[in-house]
Amino acid sequence: MYTGAMMTIAILGAGAIGTLMAYHWRQLHPMIAGADQPVMRQLQHQRSTSLTLPAWQGHELDWLVVCTKASATLPALQPLAPHLANVKHIALLQNGMGQQHALQQWLDQQPKAPQLWVASTTEGAYRRSPSEVVYAGQGDTVIGPWRSTSEPWPPLPPRWQGVEDIQQRLFHKLAINAVINPLTALHRCRNGKLLTPAHRPQLLALCGEVSATFAALQWPQPAELTATVIKVAEATAYNQSSTLQDLLANRPTELDYITGFILSQAQQNSVSTPLQQALAQQLKLKLKLKPSIDPPAPGR
Repeated sequence: MYTGAMMTIAILGAGAIGTLMAYHWRQLHPMIAGADQPVMRQLQHQRSTSLTLPAWQGHELDWLVVCTKASATLPALQPLAPHLANVKHIALLQNGMGQQHALQQWLDQQPKAPQLWVASTTEGAYRRSPSEVVYAGQGDTVIGPWRSTSEPWPPLPPRWQGVEDIQQRLFHKLAINAVINPLTALHRCRNGKLLTPAHRPQLLALCGEVSATFAALQWPQPAELTATVIKVAEATAYNQSSTLQDLLANRPTELDYITGFILSQAQQNSVSTPLQQALAQQLKLKLKLKPSIDPPAPGR
């Protein structure tokens, strides 16, 4: 747990989640990595807060927190390689799976590499403009080492909870994201609309196949995946999934590290995934169309 001592933290990827974490840690004066000059952000919550993140100059860090998209992990970190000897720990705070293993392999080749940790959050945030972020929903953030260790854990970033089963939690989140994210991208809708009669049958069928796929691959998943997905969609009914946010902003999505990761592992293990394969093909066509989204509910 965090002991209150001054901690040095830099954030790589000052998007919505990166900005939100900087807001939580603002009394520690977090820095921005991979930038030559300070980055300014406005965070809207109960009131507007201005944040200025000074550029990290390569000096000693307790934590380098990576909040880039999964596909940008290695390209964003590789230019920082000369400074990683001064970093004690790297924490990946991202959706998807696959990038963690790739990064660990790369770190193993570095002369003096930080220890890799991975985190998962249920906090919600989205960009209203390039410099403005909205805090959309409070949640929890958990973290654990990517490789199990018998060494004492270091002080963790404030508000983060250490857990021993972080990989299990990542797989649980992957299962949920594998249903909600591609479907909201396909239908250009907020999470709650997946529960309407028009989309609910597809959601239920996809839950069934994702659950069967995880079982065949012997991956951990929520005990009742369908019930869990419905609960998440209800609780975040007016939210846009991170994939939909990327799509509407014409940014690359993380689907290669969500649906794509599952499909690649299923293919290697001869596991049938017809619904997910069809969905992936539909999305390849759909992502080329002009983005649009269903209007919010009145008063939202």
